[in-house]
Amino acid sequence: GNFMKNITRFFMSTILFIAFQTQIFASNTVHYIGFNTLNSDDKESSGKIFDRYIHKLMPIMEKYEMSLQIFDVVHGGSEKLNADRVTIGSVKNMETFQAFFSDPDLQAILPMLDNALSEHQVVFTESSMEKSPTTKAHTLLSLSWLKGNGKQQEIATKAIDKSNKKIQHVFKNYGVNQLATTMGLMSNKGLGQQVQPTHAPQQLELWSMRDAHGFFDNKEVVASTLEIKEYIKRTENFWIKERVYY
Repeated sequence: GNFMKNITRFFMSTILFIAFQTQIFASNTVHYIGFNTLNSDDKESSGKIFDRYIHKLMPIMEKYEMSLQIFDVVHGGSEKLNADRVTIGSVKNMETFQAFFSDPDLQAILPMLDNALSEHQVVFTESSMEKSPTTKAHTLLSLSWLKGNGKQQEIATKAIDKSNKKIQHVFKNYGVNQLATTMGLMSNKGLGQQVQPTHAPQQLELWSMRDAHGFFDNKEVVASTLEIKEYIKRTENFWIKERVYY
């Protein structure tokens, strides 16, 4: 009914807005990360609804050759960006994305998503963050909003990279590996009529860590963190674990 028309229209209008504003999505692969917060009234029940939605979603995504990874959030999030499930995916181009959102099979299951979630945010990224974490290691998804803009952010990115390179020997000692890194292009928050643009993080990183506590307690890492703090306005960290669906 009206709900389905509204949610489809607003998903489509958001995607079209992104396509027209950035041009980068016009013919290239679209990459995105979804932050899904389950309804707090009954997270167990909401989680089951979300899982049923994913089971029904997968064959639809397969039809459009879309990829999807789902992660449980073990720890992390804030009032500004929260999540119980993180979804990382991609689709080959904007035309396919639009066709996917127009698919009647998808429209039929979207109310399940609305019932399961109290909050939903999506960050569109420059490149893919889809990597298979090592099962014996901890996985960290980190998002950073840099200070300034343009040239200042370019300087900040180089300074952060330089700081990381200085402590590569520490990374090795604690089994720390950067699985993926990319830039945020645009983001939005909400479902249905509540969809609104938000500020995308300039830098996103996916890390694998064998000994996370030892790494973050290391003196050189503490010093490096303080060193790059002046370039970062805000950081959101999510410790995540891949959720396997059969």
